[in-house]
Amino acid sequence: MISLLNQLNEFIDSKETEMLELLKNIVNMDSGSKDKREVDLLGKCLQEKWRKTGFEIEELQYSKVGNCYIARFNKDHPGKKVVLIGHLDTVFPKGETNLRPFKIEGNMAFGPGVGDMKGGLVTMLYAVKALKCQGYLTGPLSVILNSHEEIGSTYIRDSLVNESKDARIVFNLEPARPDGAVVTERKGVASLDIRIHGKAVHAGVEPQKGANANLELAYRIIELQNLNHFREGLTVNANVVSGGFARNVISDIAKAEVDIRFKKKEDIDLLNQHLLNSLSKPKVSGTKCHSKIKVSFLPMERNANILSAYHVVQKAGEELGITINEAFSGGGADSGLTAQNGIPTICGMGPIAGNAHSDEEYLKIPTLTERCKLLALAIALSWK
Repeated sequence: MISLLNQLNEFIDSKETEMLELLKNIVNMDSGSKDKREVDLLGKCLQEKWRKTGFEIEELQYSKVGNCYIARFNKDHPGKKVVLIGHLDTVFPKGETNLRPFKIEGNMAFGPGVGDMKGGLVTMLYAVKALKCQGYLTGPLSVILNSHEEIGSTYIRDSLVNESKDARIVFNLEPARPDGAVVTERKGVASLDIRIHGKAVHAGVEPQKGANANLELAYRIIELQNLNHFREGLTVNANVVSGGFARNVISDIAKAEVDIRFKKKEDIDLLNQHLLNSLSKPKVSGTKCHSKIKVSFLPMERNANILSAYHVVQKAGEELGITINEAFSGGGADSGLTAQNGIPTICGMGPIAGNAHSDEEYLKIPTLTERCKLLALAIALSWK
């Protein structure tokens, strides 16, 4: 193990400048989730690098979002499969990289998506390069590059689960927490769309003949607010609301977009049943409510499988002389999909980063190589 550790450390340290240059290049490429052309350009750039590393590439083509890629090495090897997950997309609009290009200040790097998760894309590539160069890429390995994680992973979901179903372990390269912790538990994410239909009449002449959709929606929002912590960790928030078209007309249409976060898979089933029962009974006579819940991410529940993956990472950290703690996150990720299918999964294996989705997003540069070493060693330990 000492020999392996020394070889990996030496290789990765020698590649730090190269890693930073790649990070700069891909951060300066716009890749907003809904901009298929830009995401595809980034995907082609990275899939070619994986091809040159010796991987076979499968391209998953989509018309509404960017194409996804599955890169495989030793795919017919009978050993334990390791799966790495990363996403190409960011939340930022086209042109953001021109406004805020990649920059370095001291030991920090800044730019759109630098932490979430372009730093992770660089980390996974060079961890695998290190293993291959030193002759330690000995087992089956799959790399999944998702083009639309930030908007729910709708199209790749089944392929992601199928590719991971026989894995020994899954590493998701989302950024590490600011204190370096990996993520062993995440909330699930769902959206609730509510549409109220009422009856429009003149607000001054005969308001009693109308059915105010806005009022019905107001009742519903209060009801939803009261559902917060109905189950442990459950949050329900109506964040986008609209209704009516003129001040002197009783509103006949009102809409709300609601964010839901939950810790257990059964939470969403219970919530859905509660809403079906409640929303079928209008508070305002003459109104009707239509609602739909869509689950974007299942929760990553901390269980024995998750802890087995965490212990592998802890062991790798011990070999490197660093303590790896665990953390909980309220944000959803692809790791929830694999975890819910019983696959040992660990998240937050990327470099330390923070302020994601903002113009102050950062990555701690020294952790780019540190997390690369951690991942490479954890992969090697997974094959033992």
